[in-house]
Amino acid sequence: MTTDAVMIMTTVKDKDDAKAMASHLIQGRFAACVQEVAINSHFNWEGKTNNEPEVLLLVKTATDRIDATIEAIKARHSYDIPEILVSPIIGGLGTYLQWVKDETREEAV
Repeated sequence: MTTDAVMIMTTVKDKDDAKAMASHLIQGRFAACVQEVAINSHFNWEGKTNNEPEVLLLVKTATDRIDATIEAIKARHSYDIPEILVSPIIGGLGTYLQWVKDETREEAV
């Protein structure tokens, strides 16, 4: 089973960036909901191993808004190559999934 919703994950450098990105995505109707989770990331970048605090954003949106949401994230992101991953939502509470779709329309239903 698949739904008309996806979760897009991205990381930002701090809570200020998280708040700004979430506001941009919600106000622009790219996302119905954005959750912030404080994390610690380990990664290689430019030949160096890094271990840094970040904020993971879990962005819920409709499948037909994926491309627009990715572009909105890229336009506001401070990283050269931001993590942007899209995961399908294969099930869930039907009324919540409908709300996600409704909230990502140009005019909310």
